[in-house]
Amino acid sequence: MASTVEELTARDRLKLREFLAALQVFTDLEPNMPIQMVRAFIYTALNEGVGSVEIGRQAGLPSGVIARHLGDWGKFDRYGRPGHDMIEGRSTYEDRRSRLQFLTAKGRGKLGAILNALRGGNHASKQ
Repeated sequence: MASTVEELTARDRLKLREFLAALQVFTDLEPNMPIQMVRAFIYTALNEGVGSVEIGRQAGLPSGVIARHLGDWGKFDRYGRPGHDMIEGRSTYEDRRSRLQFLTAKGRGKLGAILNALRGGNHASKQ
């Protein structure tokens, strides 16, 4: 019986394993982490120095959602518990209400682990 789904090449399988390994970096932090929270981290890494509104716009997430997730990536989560301490908001001199988003040293380390996984540094599964 012929399949309408294209067969995976060896390269496709490798790339999918690398993607799973990168996702595992997030899962190791929080087993049930929402994909929107992952997206908030990645968009911040791609666009350091912009505000949460711009990060939310690029990620396609409402401002309330992005604000909660950026907060969870900060020193304290939305409930006042210790957060991941991987993203920090810095006030600007011109507008103290505006907070530009940056990765912390810990966030940069985690980004390095994600990039390492995407480059084939480790695989979550050899299937």
